[in-house]
Amino acid sequence: MKGPVPMEIFAQKEVDFGNDFLAEMQSFLLILSCLVVLASSFHLKSSFITRSYVCVEKWNDCSVRGLHMKGGDAPSGAEAFNWKTFKKSIEDKMLKCVDSNQNQLNTLRAGGANPALLDRVFVDYFGTMTPLNQVARVAASSSQQLIVEPFDKSLCKEIEKAISDANLNLTPTNDGSGVVRINIPPLTEERRKDLAKQAKTISEDGKVAIRNVRRDAVDKIKKEEKDKIISKDDSKGFQDDLQKITDDYVKKLEAILKKKEQDLMKI
Repeated sequence: MKGPVPMEIFAQKEVDFGNDFLAEMQSFLLILSCLVVLASSFHLKSSFITRSYVCVEKWNDCSVRGLHMKGGDAPSGAEAFNWKTFKKSIEDKMLKCVDSNQNQLNTLRAGGANPALLDRVFVDYFGTMTPLNQVARVAASSSQQLIVEPFDKSLCKEIEKAISDANLNLTPTNDGSGVVRINIPPLTEERRKDLAKQAKTISEDGKVAIRNVRRDAVDKIKKEEKDKIISKDDSKGFQDDLQKITDDYVKKLEAILKKKEQDLMKI
């Protein structure tokens, strides 16, 4: 029969067990720390990828040349300046200038009676200057006569005065029936030359309007460059494009004027 185990042996075993447990805990904590580091790294990487994807999407939507990322984010003004949309808005404004110019030139008669001759006539309608075609019906009764029928017969005198003051070289008459008649006389050579000068003036006004549109657009682009929304190179590229667009629309006005002058001088 064996005797009792000495206490020293029990003490040594407790020490060995404690050392083994501490070593295992250190290993566990080391593994846990590694997992935490890996998880943090994965989270940051995922966040960066997601963030980068969003930025790329914003860039694709902007369609703007020369935008530069700052601190990983899309520029705050990127979505506020879209060259394609901006360019279209400028062309729309210039097109309106051309249309307005064409309408004004249509009021310069090159042939017989045409209701458009009176489009530039404004009538004092109870203190408000109102287009003639809004207060009366204008029509051609023959190739050499226009008639104006006021919706309010009391406006006959005001309509006669407005036509006489419009520098159209037309003399309205009122026979008392509430209808204003205008005989269209044949154009003399002197009158044709005078109308051709008026056409040129109208065309020049149209060019000024188009250049004003370009000026405002250039100011907008320069501001975007100053605010670091677009680069200096892109700013120059956009301005060059605007100049080409402006030149194209000015040429359209010149072509319209040339045709009008030919019509006016044709006998």
